[in-house]
Amino acid sequence: MFAAINNNNELYISEKNIKNLTKLSNHVTQLSHGWALAFTTDENELYVYGDDLDEIFELDNYDKTTQLVKIGNYNITNISFNHNLLFTTSDNKLFVCGHNHAYQFGLNHREITTPTELVGYNVIQVSGGVRHIAFITSDNKLFVCGGNFYGQLGLGEKCRIPVRLGKFEVISVSCGYYHTLFITTENKLFGCGRNCYGQLGLGHYNGVATPVEISDNVLQVSCGSNSTAFITNKNELFTFGHNFEGQLGLGLAAGNSVNIPMKVEGYHVIDVSCTDLGMSFITSENKLYVCGYGVHKNNNKNYFPTEVPNFIPYTTNTNRFKKTKSARN
Repeated sequence: MFAAINNNNELYISEKNIKNLTKLSNHVTQLSHGWALAFTTDENELYVYGDDLDEIFELDNYDKTTQLVKIGNYNITNISFNHNLLFTTSDNKLFVCGHNHAYQFGLNHREITTPTELVGYNVIQVSGGVRHIAFITSDNKLFVCGGNFYGQLGLGEKCRIPVRLGKFEVISVSCGYYHTLFITTENKLFGCGRNCYGQLGLGHYNGVATPVEISDNVLQVSCGSNSTAFITNKNELFTFGHNFEGQLGLGLAAGNSVNIPMKVEGYHVIDVSCTDLGMSFITSENKLYVCGYGVHKNNNKNYFPTEVPNFIPYTTNTNRFKKTKSARN
C-alpha cells in the first residue's frame, strides 16, 4: 500500500499502483504507516486504517468494510505505527498501544489495547520495531526498552523498563524490525542490531550489540524493516540494507543486499521515509518519488525512484508520507 498527504492536507492511498490514488481523508496533518495506517487531523483526531485492527485495538465501532476507525483525540507531535502504535503529545507525554510480548512498552501487560501513557518521561520523539522501542527525551537522552536478541537495544541485554543508552545526546531515532539508528547532536549517525542484509552500513553482515558510528554530517535517518536511508547536510540521499524489492532506489545492479551506504544519484533530497519494502522521498523541487514494492500495477518491483504524478506533497514536517507492503500479506 502507498499513502501520502498532499499540500492541501488530503490523504491519498493506493493498493497497487501510484497512478491510481484514492482520497481517504481531508485535513490530515500527520501520517505513519506500518502494516496499517495511523493519521491525525487538524482537529487533533487520531484515526487508524487497515485490516484486522481489532486484533490490536479495543474497538467497538470497527467496520471491516471501511477499515477506518477513530481512536480518540490527542494533540500529537510525533507518531510511529509499525507493529505497534506509539505517539507523543504536545505536553511531551508518551502513549503506547499494541502487542507488548517483549515488554517493550515498559509495562507488565502483554496486550495494551487502548493508548496508555508511559509515565515519568518528557518525550519528544519515539520509534518502534517488532519487539523494541526507542525514544528521546526533552534533554536529548535516548532510552530503549524490550527485546534485544539481535542487539537492537545497544545495551548487551534485554530490559523490561526503559534504560538510557550510553551518554549519547540524540536528536533523532529510527527503528527497523530489529535494528536501531540514531543521530547525535553532532550530526553523527550510529547504529546497532541485526545486520544480515547490511542494514547498518558497516561493510559486513555481522550484527552489532553496541552502537557503532556509521557516518557524519547526517540530518535525517529512516529505517525500513531491514533497510536504512539517510540524508546528509548536502541533501544527498544514501541507502543500504535489504534491496530485494528495489526499495533502496539503486537499481538492479546493486543486488539484493547492500552493506555500505550508497548514494542515490541525481536528487537533492529534503525528506525521506522507509517502510517494510519501500522508500519515499521528497526533493527540493517539491516532487515525491517512490521505489520498491507496489509502485506499479500487479505489485511489480521498482528498482529506481518513480515520481508520483500530479502530486504536490505536504512538507511541513518529516514522516508525512509512507509506502509499504503490509507485513501481514
